[in-house]
Amino acid sequence: MKITKFILLMSLCLTTAQARERGYDNYLYRCNEKLIEVIMEDLFTPPVASRVQVYPNIAAYEVLAIGDPQLLSLSHQFKHLLPLTLKRENINYSIAAEFAFTTVAKKLVFSEYLISEFEIIEKNTWREKAIDSTTLSNSIRYGVNAGNMIINWLQNDNYAHVKTLERYVLSENPGAWQPTPPEFSNAVEPNWHLLRTLVTDSSSQFIPKACTPYSEQKNSNFYKEAYAVYKTGNSLNTTEKSIAQFWDCNPNISISRGHLTYFIHKISPGGHWIKIAGQACKNL
Repeated sequence: MKITKFILLMSLCLTTAQARERGYDNYLYRCNEKLIEVIMEDLFTPPVASRVQVYPNIAAYEVLAIGDPQLLSLSHQFKHLLPLTLKRENINYSIAAEFAFTTVAKKLVFSEYLISEFEIIEKNTWREKAIDSTTLSNSIRYGVNAGNMIINWLQNDNYAHVKTLERYVLSENPGAWQPTPPEFSNAVEPNWHLLRTLVTDSSSQFIPKACTPYSEQKNSNFYKEAYAVYKTGNSLNTTEKSIAQFWDCNPNISISRGHLTYFIHKISPGGHWIKIAGQACKNL
């Protein structure tokens, strides 16, 4: 939840920065919309999706911070993030920010070609806005260099090591987590707490409250809570079902119809909040 709130705030900051940049356009909306689309295509789990979304936006912001002295670099707030070693140049920082975004995004997704195709379209979009070829090429080069610097930083967040660790080991103990039908999916990122945090000391800085003790006794709190969820789920009206479906940020669900099974790609929690942030910014 904290990472999705962070993504929301990051999107708001980026929109403010983008509005201040000369030659304002909706390029960061387009970038995030495309990245959400690619994340759904690549079927990233929600935690991984949040990582894929946050680093490109950081890259874009850091470029805009160079172009606008009134914007403070995030290097003063994020762990091990050094200021970009790029001098202020006579370029279009909106273009540079966009290609810093896409450079980092391509490093984090599987369907890199979709981002590359998007870059070609965006180049043509900037040309149509009467951006001369020299400014365009210099701005893209600047953005790519900035993106590569952010990539050097993100590669040390322990993600590669975390993905090699043992997955969650199933237990037959009463109340232990078990995979459920129809997908019987593995536990989602049980080692995620080992990643380098951005602003907190570690994941242990905020200790969640203990779960309600498992019990099958009808007078227990666990049974009462579980039954309340079951009862509510079986008595939803049309409005409540629509609300539940709106917040169903399950990146991939399977639908079975007899012998036919097909999948529906859906937005991740982080992507959902980015869309909400985009709508809020457009309504400012």
